[in-house]
Amino acid sequence: MVLLAKANTRASRALKLALDAHEGQVDKAGIDYAEHIVMVGKFTKLVTEKDEILAVAYLHDVLEDTQVTEENLKEIFSDEIVKAVKALTKEKYEPYQFYLERVKANKWARMVKLADLKHNSDMDRIKKKLTKPLGLRDFKRMKKYQDAIRYLEEE
Repeated sequence: MVLLAKANTRASRALKLALDAHEGQVDKAGIDYAEHIVMVGKFTKLVTEKDEILAVAYLHDVLEDTQVTEENLKEIFSDEIVKAVKALTKEKYEPYQFYLERVKANKWARMVKLADLKHNSDMDRIKKKLTKPLGLRDFKRMKKYQDAIRYLEEE
């Protein structure tokens, strides 16, 4: 088994918090959300072994999709980690391009968002759980993700 995070590290604390906070949630394909958290961590780990960035990867959706607050994160993690997670948190009515600009401005958030988009763009993962063929909505979402990847990869 692949070690997701070394024991007693920021990343291990982040992984535990994220798994607990997302417990019972499923993604758009109906797959347990824990799988997404783990995969974003694995994709991030391919780019960096830095513990703080791996912590951001595990926490990337906690402010947006759970009851965890910024204040909760500040009690446990450094300002840099909290800022990156905050940058990754899309506000409900925020235009997507504004969100991407904020993510791109934060080096750690940018790395994690690229990992997140890579996992979200995996059509095979989505197809496995669907009971019907992919539709126009699915293809539009994939195009949005691919456009976001190109934008975030630009210097």
